[in-house]
Amino acid sequence: MVLTADERTSTFGNFHVVTGAYTAGGGTLDLSGQFSEILGFTCNADGAVPAAADLARTSNNALTVGITSADAAQVGRWIAIGRR
Repeated sequence: MVLTADERTSTFGNFHVVTGAYTAGGGTLDLSGQFSEILGFTCNADGAVPAAADLARTSNNALTVGITSADAAQVGRWIAIGRR
């Protein structure tokens, strides 16, 4: 899976929004450089097969998100909101 973040992020007050795209299967993206805390993460598949998102904080305190799908060729968009 390839997870990419858009170059232009949005910030309002202490909140930060990052959007991006994903392609195929499953994978993870480290967002610890963008957020101190992730409040929400949503992924939207472009096809009929749903995708699932998983948020995790790793042992080295990195904030990661993972997207999995049964369709190995699936593409879609994602959005994360959190504290800077």
